[in-house]
Parts: sequence; structure tokens; C-alpha cells
Amino acid sequence: NDVSVGHTPADIDQLSKWTQERLTGWLQQKVATGKWFVTPTGADGLHINFETRCDYSCIFCDAISLPPEPPRSQIGELIAGLDASTHRINGRNVVISCNEPFLDPALFRLLEHLKNRGAAGIQIVTTGLALIDRKVVVRLAQIPNISIDLPLYGATARTHDAVTGRRGAFKLVTTGIKNLIDAKIPFSIHTVALRQNVDVLDRLADLARERFNAMLYVRHLIPVSDDIRLYRELQPQYKKIRELNSPNIIFIEFPPCTIPDRHVERSPLKNDQPFTKKVRIKACRPCPHKKACDGIYKIYVTTFKEP
Repeated sequence: NDVSVGHTPADIDQLSKWTQERLTGWLQQKVATGKWFVTPTGADGLHINFETRCDYSCIFCDAISLPPEPPRSQIGELIAGLDASTHRINGRNVVISCNEPFLDPALFRLLEHLKNRGAAGIQIVTTGLALIDRKVVVRLAQIPNISIDLPLYGATARTHDAVTGRRGAFKLVTTGIKNLIDAKIPFSIHTVALRQNVDVLDRLADLARERFNAMLYVRHLIPVSDDIRLYRELQPQYKKIRELNSPNIIFIEFPPCTIPDRHVERSPLKNDQPFTKKVRIKACRPCPHKKACDGIYKIYVTTFKEP
């Protein structure tokens, strides 16, 4: 069984429907606004995020695949905004993310603009489904210093497709990764630790190494609401994270005390939503890791009482 104990594909499907029902109205308003954001990340980084629809309906994410038709392209406004802003592009590493960048048909116009403005590197965070098209990959290979970051949520189609809400996604994404390898485009693979996949993350890390010669970046779940019922259905307790032992895993944004024998990387991006607030608890006072830690999600402490 490639889905964690107590979570069948039917359970995940029901959870996905419940999540979408809760977030649909808010998401429709969010997509309709057509917002884009440009955020400096340190001295040499720039993060570009613009709202599109998505080709996944992940059970943990607020970026559900709505509306069914793509909104108007924001690339023209985004480029104009970049040109009018004080954000330096030359010599900077630029990360592009949104619900799914490749669903905007003008994406390559933005990539060419960043190339011409002297970006040192460009990384696209994508579901990876567009990479099944070799023509897309060939065009990407023409952009200097391009790289791709994409997710795998399970070591088999059963888990990955259940988490993403997209049947056939696992086969498409793994074929897309092979296309990247053939085109010699650098890539990284990430996942999100969930109750629904935590039991197979060691196996997924082995798959990433053996099939694609890649590390697996395991990210902490970011709360998408303050609903404890939803959070409890998705968030694994830290004791399950501590059981992961693959040397091919790199942990992202976990409190260091939860996996004290492993290195934890920090994300340069911060989320300031009220339900992503972090706190320190009594156990944090003597903790030797507290200087390298910004606390534990408050909703985790409320839900599980302790790390």
C-alpha cells in the first residue's frame, strides 16, 4: 500500500473535495484579481509570483485548478512593472512561481525579457506536466542558466496522483524529468510532508536518486487556513518526520529540534498570513537550536500540543 496507513485514495479524494468546497469562493476572487508580486530575496535573488490557474488540485494547497478557463495573461503588465520598478535584474537569480507558470502562454516572453536584462539564473517552479512536450523543453534549453523545480508526492502513481488530484500525473511528470535530463537542463525535486505520504518519503528519496540522480527536498506543510480539522487531516506529527532516514533527503523549513540530527535549510520567502504565525513554547527555552529557528507553527502547537 503506497498510501499512508489509514488513508486510502478514496479518503484523499474526499478530503480534496472538502478542501475545495471550503476554499473555492476565496480562490475565485483571488484569481480574478490577476495579482503579481515581485519580492527581493537577499542580495542576489528575486522572486516573481503571478496568479494563474493550476493543472493540479493538490489536497494541501489553496491553488486549486480554478477557473476552468485561463485568466488573461499578466506577462505584459508584469514586464512593464519590472521595467518601471527599482528591482535590479542584472546579475540576480530569479525564481518564477505561481499556480502553474506554463499555463500562461506568454511565459517565454518573460523568460526572454529576463535573459535580455541580464538575469544570472532563472528557476521555474512548476508542476512539471508541461515538460511532457519536448518542444517546450527545447525552448527552455535555449535560455541560459535555466533550471526547473518540480514536485513528486509519492514513489508510485497511486500516491502522487491521489495527492495532486490528477490521474496520470506521475507518468507525465517522470517522463518530463527524463526530457529535462536529455536536454541537459538542471532540475530539483521537492515534495511536501503530509500524513498521506510521510510513510513513503524514504522510498521516494531512493527513487529520486536511482532514477534521476537527484536529491529530494522535503518541505514543511504551510497552513492554508486556521481550520484545525483540515490541518489535522494533512499535517504529520514530527515524530513521523524523525523516522525518515534516507540520506538523500534535504529538509526545508522544519524546526531544527524536530530532526536534530539532520541539516535543515531555510526558505528565503516568508508567509505573513495570520494562520502561518509561528510561536515559541516552553520547550524552546533551553533548546540549542533556537538561534537558527523562528519557532513552530502556532496551529501545529494548538493541534498536537507539543513538537
